[in-house]
Amino acid sequence: KSEFAFQLLLTLPTPKIAQLHNRLSPLFHRDFLSLLPYELAIHILSFLDARTLGRAACVSKQWRKVSSDGSLWRNLFFKNGWTVNTKMVEFLLHHPTTQLPSPPLPSHFLIPPSAYVPYNLPILPMHQNESGQPVINWKYLYQQRSLLEHHWRKGIYSIRKLPGHTESIYCVQFDEHKIISGSRDDTIKIWDIKTGYCIRTYRGHRQSVLCLQYDDDIIVSGSSDATIIIWNLATGEIIRTLEGHSESVLNLRFNENHIVSCSKDRTVRIWRRETGSCLRVLCGHRAAVNAIQFKDDYVVSASGDRTIKLWSLASGQCLRTFDGHSRGIACIQFDGNIIISGSSDKTIKVFDVHTGACLSTLAGHTDLVRTLQFDKNRIVSGSYDETLRVWDLKTGELQSNLIHGHTSR
Repeated sequence: KSEFAFQLLLTLPTPKIAQLHNRLSPLFHRDFLSLLPYELAIHILSFLDARTLGRAACVSKQWRKVSSDGSLWRNLFFKNGWTVNTKMVEFLLHHPTTQLPSPPLPSHFLIPPSAYVPYNLPILPMHQNESGQPVINWKYLYQQRSLLEHHWRKGIYSIRKLPGHTESIYCVQFDEHKIISGSRDDTIKIWDIKTGYCIRTYRGHRQSVLCLQYDDDIIVSGSSDATIIIWNLATGEIIRTLEGHSESVLNLRFNENHIVSCSKDRTVRIWRRETGSCLRVLCGHRAAVNAIQFKDDYVVSASGDRTIKLWSLASGQCLRTFDGHSRGIACIQFDGNIIISGSSDKTIKVFDVHTGACLSTLAGHTDLVRTLQFDKNRIVSGSYDETLRVWDLKTGELQSNLIHGHTSR
């Protein structure tokens, strides 16, 4: 039959063959995705990466609808190891009309230009499903988080200055709504992160505020006056003053049950949060203890004696001492498995908590490394060389060097 049809076609003039071609072509190019059950189409697209999924949205309206399904973008979001602010998600579910500004994506980035949203048009992190119920817009969240990661990698940032303190600022902590800072001017200030205005100033220390931490209820601060003050976050009322250290309190951390502090007096103290009583004093360092971290039953301290010590929170016993830096250690962070430290020797070191081994050494700063933070992907460090540097945690590669911001240590 096919041969007969072919021979028959040869007898037709070219224009007639062209007409037949136009009628037969759609039969050879079927939109398989639109013909499949929706769940099966979603399963097929789940094997695509974000860039390819974005391109698939340009094929047709139906492909755009399927490729924008929230489950696809949710899986891609968590596949990258990203997390969400659960409190914000709960808030948005109860306030679905809340709008968040969306900066434009770079022209080469992730989603085709047809999917861009101009900067002056707000985009909703929520939308409604077919039943009219508010649901999370996972595609939007993926775009925003991808853009944030892009900015981290490329060192794209803007600078805002918050004038208010009259002396050097020694410590800060922030969240989505506020920044809290402690200063050499003996005060703690709370700033609105959106407006940049100082909304409250707390006074109580007699000398510089060197360290602080806060949660939803309290601020705990340490000072050169050798005291620790627990403040009511909302009112600024002093709830309790902890006395015990004989010299400056250089760093502190707290959780639901304990406050742990370290001092120039070479000791680490563990306090009961509820009562303010000192449970135990950890002695062993030969110089000022500059930094402290704790997680679960482990306390980690770093000192000017060039060592890091791992302690049992429950017993106060020193479990391990880490050596490696050639000068005093100024800062540490600890997540339960690794310790990352910054030192006067201008380097950052990564230690394995369980073996004590130094896993890597990051060199690049030209002066003392004064502060650092890390997450699953990167380390951010600040130095007396007046720069902030962003490092890849896994490779140790320097990703960004943020300069021309601070003009003093």
